[in-house]
Amino acid sequence: MLDVVIVEDDELVRTGIVEWLNDSSEINVLADVGSAEQCLSLLESTTPHVILIDVILPGISGLDLIRRIHSVSTDIHCVVLTGVPSPEMIIQGFSNGAVGFLPKQIAPEDLEVALSHISHGRKYLSPGITDSFLAYVLELQRQYDELMTSSPRDLTEQEKVFLQLLAEGLRFTEIGEKLKMTPRGVDKMKCRIEDKLGAQSLSDLIREAIRLGLINP
Repeated sequence: MLDVVIVEDDELVRTGIVEWLNDSSEINVLADVGSAEQCLSLLESTTPHVILIDVILPGISGLDLIRRIHSVSTDIHCVVLTGVPSPEMIIQGFSNGAVGFLPKQIAPEDLEVALSHISHGRKYLSPGITDSFLAYVLELQRQYDELMTSSPRDLTEQEKVFLQLLAEGLRFTEIGEKLKMTPRGVDKMKCRIEDKLGAQSLSDLIREAIRLGLINP
């Protein structure tokens, strides 16, 4: 029997998950709570096999809760419940000690399969999440390969596009949307371009864009 605790602040969602799991003869729902603080208090008197944790919680976040649990016990398997997680969230979650990511809209039978995998010590990403995360990893590999085949001061094709858009007057948020980059990724690329070109201001970057023929003077 797999003992499970659910941490979800949306009572309707939490009740639905409890009902799904109660239909399984292999799963025992020990408790369902609405905050990280309630979960930590509960763990003082009980040790479940698996905890399903929402990312966005009042007070302590789901990812921080996972880190706290993992620092105390590696025997408890923490699984993230989320909508559409960003690749950075997935990486942070696994770094904090999570063993799986599941969408909140997961079908009951898929949830049971996922918990079975996790209970046997395997990490689990639902198929939909796996597809987007794999695309992210492949893009990172492409960027890495591009960097390794260019000289330190050469701009990659993506960096050239970034610089062109910046010189054309687009805001960083707009550039991020066009290149499908997170705000953190946009900031890192800007800094990398500045380092390569020795630029210290926006006017320096625009001047370099003109020199490289990315925009007309």
